[in-house]
Amino acid sequence: MRFLGKVAIVTGGGKGIGKGIAKLFAEEGARVAVVDIDAISAQKTVAELLKLGGQAFALEADLTDADQVRAVVAKVIDAFGHVDILVNNAGGGLGTSLSLEEVSEEEWDRVMAANLKSTFLCTQEVVKYMKTCGGKIVNLSSIAVRRRSRITGPQYPSAKAAIIGFTKQVAWELGKYGINVNAIAPGLTLTPRVKQNWEGMGEADRKAILSEIPLGRLAEVEDQAKVVLFLCSEDASYITGMTLDVNGGAFMP
Repeated sequence: MRFLGKVAIVTGGGKGIGKGIAKLFAEEGARVAVVDIDAISAQKTVAELLKLGGQAFALEADLTDADQVRAVVAKVIDAFGHVDILVNNAGGGLGTSLSLEEVSEEEWDRVMAANLKSTFLCTQEVVKYMKTCGGKIVNLSSIAVRRRSRITGPQYPSAKAAIIGFTKQVAWELGKYGINVNAIAPGLTLTPRVKQNWEGMGEADRKAILSEIPLGRLAEVEDQAKVVLFLCSEDASYITGMTLDVNGGAFMP
């Protein structure tokens, strides 16, 4: 119960890694606001958290829109009185273009907005409330920054690389307020979507991917969620501006 009495906002919390993060926070006593552009997914996640005995509620929002971000944070403050933790998990590739020449301007802008702009807007709004009492912010980057993206063109790793730069700059600015800002860079993780693709691969392709991971397996969602919770805990109170690589050794700095 490391987070008893704490209030956490998890963006993109309706599915995948975000859902896993929200679940662990609820299990450890936090009150969780699950924010997602997909209202049904957010509501399903919250229903699961409530069954576990957690306190949570769902919010639907397009986090690339500043007005909607302000409304989300205001609702969390109205419901819980304060906010201690922000996990900027919302994002994704949102496209299938694999080469530089295939990426349209529209796709580039969409991916940048979903990943980077949403992180900027949510952080900017939440910090207004964290400045008086401190807090923890964790942003989601990707192993695609460290190596390359297997499934998108340059739009996705560019957005995720910018998140690392944003994390460092904001950590420097906000440290004096007792706000820790960090990031994780997940490797290939068995979310339901990835698991479906993984099971559809041939054995040779799976072996080729696993051969690049010293620990010999893909990450489970909990592998990522546990590191996020560590960064939001008092055990990480002297860590800020860092990006932790959670990839089984596929990238070693």
